[in-house]
Amino acid sequence: MMIAVFILLSMMNFTTARGIFRCPEKDIDEGCKDPLSCMYPNPNDCNGFIQCDDSGRIYYKSCNPGLLWNDIIRNCDIPRHSTCGFYG
Repeated sequence: MMIAVFILLSMMNFTTARGIFRCPEKDIDEGCKDPLSCMYPNPNDCNGFIQCDDSGRIYYKSCNPGLLWNDIIRNCDIPRHSTCGFYG
């Protein structure tokens, strides 16, 4: 019983940790050089992305309906081109 509780708690911590995002220090130190340089995939939602500003603030943005995040082009794209690990 004790092992089952430990496994369950470990899985919950892993799931929660996945969703934590902090803007990289380089965004704050060097600033965002262009509109795409401070954009990142949202670890919890393929239908959106995260944009950081020069002060490290996080902005959660949504893709238009039917589009998913593509980290290669740093923009929302059709689902078959998405680089997201799951389809949220």
